[in-house]
Amino acid sequence: MNEHQDIVRQAEADARQARELADAIAERVTAGDATVTPQELAEARSLAEFAALRVEAARRQAEAAHLADIDARGKALAAEVARLVDTDESEIAVLFRKAVEAVEALVQAGEDRRRQVRTAADLIGVLSADLKAAGVEGGTRARFGLTGDANTVTMFGETVKRARSVPGRDLVSAAVGMAVDKYTVGEVLRSPRVARHVMGMLPVVAEDWRVSREDLPGLGEHARWRAHEFGLVAGRDDAA
Repeated sequence: MNEHQDIVRQAEADARQARELADAIAERVTAGDATVTPQELAEARSLAEFAALRVEAARRQAEAAHLADIDARGKALAAEVARLVDTDESEIAVLFRKAVEAVEALVQAGEDRRRQVRTAADLIGVLSADLKAAGVEGGTRARFGLTGDANTVTMFGETVKRARSVPGRDLVSAAVGMAVDKYTVGEVLRSPRVARHVMGMLPVVAEDWRVSREDLPGLGEHARWRAHEFGLVAGRDDAA
């Protein structure tokens, strides 16, 4: 388009120059210049008129070229959209299931670790109380090299070793925060509303998780909540 715009600008400059020349010759005639001939004035005016027509021609050519460019881009876009609408989200559905299963495994591992750490910490607490009741000074650290609290147990020796834990949900939040950029992390962590929207927009993904109303009673508590919360119950619940 820029090439055609340059042609238009050049044609306009030529037309302006021709018109100014014709006006100047006409002004010489009205000023009494007897050296100007009718033929000279007529040729100057004819040239100015012709230059004006060239401007119109250049503009029409530019408009036609612009329209042709729009048509070419439109056809290319239509071909791309045709490719998109002829495919579904099967690949996304597979990755989605893998992600959910990975999240479930992460939560389970985190909660198992947390339970183990808390159990050890509780037992250290029992030992500490028993030592105190027995009149032993220094507690579990002095006698066994052990201390513990809700999230950490520590063993003191030549080196200090610790077993730590965090809630499974915090592991998931951290994983999501690591996977997305800072501008979207707040959005994706609003999981119930976002998940329902995703399921509505991507039926292929939702279908992989849909359950019947008859199957609901046999599901675990979380699976039942998820089915209702994310609109995954087939049958009358879908229309509700």
